[in-house]
Amino acid sequence: MDSIDRQIVSLEKPHYSEHFVSFVNTQDEILECLYLAGDFDCLMKIVTESTETLERLLTRIKSVPGKQKRRHPELSFIIQPPL
Repeated sequence: MDSIDRQIVSLEKPHYSEHFVSFVNTQDEILECLYLAGDFDCLMKIVTESTETLERLLTRIKSVPGKQKRRHPELSFIIQPPL
């Protein structure tokens, strides 16, 4: 089963953007990272093998320097591939 999630992230200051982009580029589970205008800076599309691997990735995202806040724009859900 795959776990699919979207995360919105806000960075403290613009100079953290380069470090955050470098982090995102090293994470295979982050399929897309879109730059946003407004209260939040990035919208990420995440696909992981399970809810456990999703939680590990979210923990890594929380530890990125300069990340100010994070939230779910929608609920996470599990998709089972067709049989």
